[in-house]
Amino acid sequence: MHIRTRRRTPLGPLVALGPLALVVGALAGCSGVERAESPASAAAASTASASAAPTIATPTEADPVHITIELDGETLTGRLTGSATARALAAQLPVTLTFADYGGQEQIARLPAPLDTTGAPSTSDAPAGTIAYYVPDQSIVLYYADVGSFPGIVPIGTVDDVGAARDLPSGAATIRVRD
Repeated sequence: MHIRTRRRTPLGPLVALGPLALVVGALAGCSGVERAESPASAAAASTASASAAPTIATPTEADPVHITIELDGETLTGRLTGSATARALAAQLPVTLTFADYGGQEQIARLPAPLDTTGAPSTSDAPAGTIAYYVPDQSIVLYYADVGSFPGIVPIGTVDDVGAARDLPSGAATIRVRD
């Protein structure tokens, strides 16, 4: 394969766009597209190349998956991050789980199958408002009090109202992606 270049351009615009821009830039180079002459045209070329590439919708901090948890007429809303673990949960939604209060600090519900923990920390904090996957119990946890740092806690999102998480009655709740 032969890659032709006329002149090197600064990588600043590509670095600012992150790994996706580097992949798109690499793919554009492999397809024989010549490099742009200026930083402005390099950004335009990256945008054009990115729009031609297939897109995969994955949640990120900037564009999270919004969820609702409904139980006995009560609705709790939250957001999932773009982590592999959060994406694994989102792929299972809607799901009905049985929540119960645990230790006056969290609502917990066991999942029917484990979630992907690729790239997850082995130990993490769980401040109030955190939605987490607790690996040892294969459970989703809604923390309404700070519990500190523990092995097996994988943060995957946040609830919008900590008080609503605390007041969630025990029982079967349906979690779904919010429209």
